[in-house]
Amino acid sequence: MMLERVRQTLTAANNNVRSTLHQFAAKGDVEAVQSLVKHYHTTTSNSNNLDGVNNNFDIDIHSSRSKVTALHAALIQNQQGFIIDYLLSEGADVDAFNQKGFNPVILAIRHCRPDTHALEKLIDAGAYLGQFQKGRFASLSPLDIALLWKNERAVEILEKKGGMGGTRRSTAESQGNSKGDDKCNGGNDGDNSNNDKNGQRMNKDVEQRTRNEKWKSKNKKGRASTPKKKVCPLCNCLVKFPSRMSFLEYNQCQAEKEYELLIQRQRDRDDSDPLPLLVEEETIVENKTKTQEKKKTAKTSANTNKSSKIYISRKYLDQFMSHLNGQAYKKLCSVEYHGVNNMGKMRKEISESYSVLHAVQQCWIDLKDVKKEEEKKDIDAQIQIQTQLPSNTTSISFENVFLIDLCSGKSLTTALSAVLLERKNNKLLAVDKLPAHMVPHFLHDGNTSYLSRDIMSKIFFDELKREVYRQCTVEGRIVILVGMHLCGKLSERAIEFFEKMPLISAIVLSPCCLPKFRKGKVSFVKTDVDEEDAYLAWANHLKVLMEQCLTNVNYDAVKSYRDDEMHSIKNSIITAIRQPAIV
Repeated sequence: MMLERVRQTLTAANNNVRSTLHQFAAKGDVEAVQSLVKHYHTTTSNSNNLDGVNNNFDIDIHSSRSKVTALHAALIQNQQGFIIDYLLSEGADVDAFNQKGFNPVILAIRHCRPDTHALEKLIDAGAYLGQFQKGRFASLSPLDIALLWKNERAVEILEKKGGMGGTRRSTAESQGNSKGDDKCNGGNDGDNSNNDKNGQRMNKDVEQRTRNEKWKSKNKKGRASTPKKKVCPLCNCLVKFPSRMSFLEYNQCQAEKEYELLIQRQRDRDDSDPLPLLVEEETIVENKTKTQEKKKTAKTSANTNKSSKIYISRKYLDQFMSHLNGQAYKKLCSVEYHGVNNMGKMRKEISESYSVLHAVQQCWIDLKDVKKEEEKKDIDAQIQIQTQLPSNTTSISFENVFLIDLCSGKSLTTALSAVLLERKNNKLLAVDKLPAHMVPHFLHDGNTSYLSRDIMSKIFFDELKREVYRQCTVEGRIVILVGMHLCGKLSERAIEFFEKMPLISAIVLSPCCLPKFRKGKVSFVKTDVDEEDAYLAWANHLKVLMEQCLTNVNYDAVKSYRDDEMHSIKNSIITAIRQPAIV
């Protein structure tokens, strides 16, 4: 019998078996794939087409355009466990090429790092290891490709398994490993001549790539510098280093200089335009009507204002860089955190995450106030002291909290919580739909974890409800739900979680863009033309929804404010707290 979650996913995909199979294979969901395969195998044997799909079900089902199979989808997402075993046991083609010229062995070499379990399983299943005769990898073998992509572990496996090499290794390598030379140069005289040609071709490609890298790494004076790359010891990938986070102070100083220059330019001009926004006059086209000209001028003014806004607030930046004498900042700048420290607009991201963490801390303090009313005066005094601290100190501190970061993206908020609050008995859960090979390493360490889920699905709702119950009742932690810049309906979904899971003690929500208008039930209608006014109306609508969730609470549990320290116009923070109730 087909699992309910498989049936729901299949229905959502308009009964597209191929899409559903590839989706579960990419996630490594063996149980779902097995349920789907068994259902359609039974359907085929009974010659009953229950779901309106083709009875000729095949484990290698693919579209005529992409030619991607379930095995391809799993390997692309760095799946190396039971899902690979199951697909191979069902007869998945280990030599099938997709439209881009990749087969399972090539995908395993490229994506399945640092382990080589998937590659070994493919070899044991009889995958072809010789030179490819056509496609983008023509005249190359898997061993050549592993050398080209610097996958050292794959090279070792292929050499042990007898993989053919169409190129010669370097002189040092050939002297140190004669067996590797024999394999790379093996064959008769005709093969040797072909190998020499292939080796020349490979050497030319490597030389061209080296020249390109040196050209790209040249500085302003034209002198070649060392390429700013480093190999991550955890995933063996070549990443940008030093990271963008390492230049936070420099970028902040540059922004301050630009701001001063902008003000100086504004002073030299008329004082009619507001600071620091500059709007240039637009040339009027004679052939345009007046209505079209007004619309174009308004659109240009809005875009100019949006792009000219410079944020120079550095309160949260200083708090982060000074935490534990800079140890937290140094840790996040390391190469192991390349999943988060190379994002764009780092100052903006850090200001947003710090703003949310400050709100989480305040909710934690308020919850303690409600539980221990007699200590309220002491806590208020402590809060007053914290507000008087210099801007270069950090005041973020909460403990024994189960923090749920919805739609976390690369999970910078979770990363900051992990390094700022070590040894505080906190449990951090990041939720998003990133594929497995893109999940940052720190999300698998210690008290941090990651779930690749769609938060709009009922499956995730049930899964989250069970975990919230365990963390609250068994582990004794305070459950706080965080939604950092959730777009559209995702903000309402977070409030729905808070409403239907009484064990969640607090919610911190920072909404982003407004929901798109679609046919059907509409909970919010945009009436304001100005972007900022429409955003504030949307934030107020979400606050009302939170208040409706807490109709039985006597104290002022819902708060809303704008954090000017956040480097964004969308800087509304909405929080709500309550005492958890087991139902």
